[in-house]
Amino acid sequence: MDVFRYAEREGLLFPDPQGSYIVAVDGDICLVDGPKREVQFAVLGTEEPYLKKLTAFSSLSGMLVDVTCAMAVPDSKARTRRLARLFGQTFEDYVFNILSANFIVEKGREIRPSLAKFTGERDFVRPDFVIEGIAVEAKVGSYERAQLDAYASSFRAGVLTTPFSSRCDVPRGWVCVCNLVYNPPKLVESIRLLKERTRGDRGDRYTSLRGIP
Repeated sequence: MDVFRYAEREGLLFPDPQGSYIVAVDGDICLVDGPKREVQFAVLGTEEPYLKKLTAFSSLSGMLVDVTCAMAVPDSKARTRRLARLFGQTFEDYVFNILSANFIVEKGREIRPSLAKFTGERDFVRPDFVIEGIAVEAKVGSYERAQLDAYASSFRAGVLTTPFSSRCDVPRGWVCVCNLVYNPPKLVESIRLLKERTRGDRGDRYTSLRGIP
């Protein structure tokens, strides 16, 4: 657990070793002790773009996002990392809500044993979601094409979806659904089209290894 002190100026909390607010942070949990219960941390630098994205995403999607604990650390770079992780987790929840209302969804399915311990290199074995042999990967920032290629070795059809505009660089047989918050039904429509396209070939090359006929 890390403990920090903040001082209030013009309704915002700024890092101050003599401040009257004590903030305790333990992972994604934080406690704020001070004169007021409702607090807002001042922006220190690089975290501002992610704050704006989260605010826009929350407004458009209806997903509630509490940035208090992400902002509780008095370091701009650390805040940026925590906000990016929060955004990614919240967007995954948003995508899952859309998918689960229309399909049977497997979440975080391991497509094969990871070789990372043996190779010392990052190994991609868990797409965010799988729907009847179609992989769905939700991204809020930059992504590695190698990750999608790894999934494409098991899934001939897949979807990369992002909350806002983004570059589209996906393997053959995959599609991009960008700006999802502006048109959620497009994700469902894209998956249904992929299911039609892969009918008779289920799209999941790993199925036989899982013992499913």
